Amino acid sequence: MTDSAINARIEHKAVSHPPYSLSIDAAAKHFGFAPKTLYNWISQGRLARGQEYLIIGRKPVIIRDRFIEWMEREDGSNVCSN
Repeated sequence: MTDSAINARIEHKAVSHPPYSLSIDAAAKHFGFAPKTLYNWISQGRLARGQEYLIIGRKPVIIRDRFIEWMEREDGSNVCSN
């Protein structure tokens, strides 16, 4: 493999794609909420299972794009999805 081919593969792998889902702690950090806030929204039914979050094992995970859409609907904000 040539140096240019190796560099092209490295650059391709370096492209960052936003994650599909985030743990509660990662979502809290990413979006600037306390983890407890996210847990409260789940327990209060504000976030819908299968829509804004899933249960993986016993732990809820936030579906990133759906959560962004939810936040935009809730407060009318325009959240950057990148």
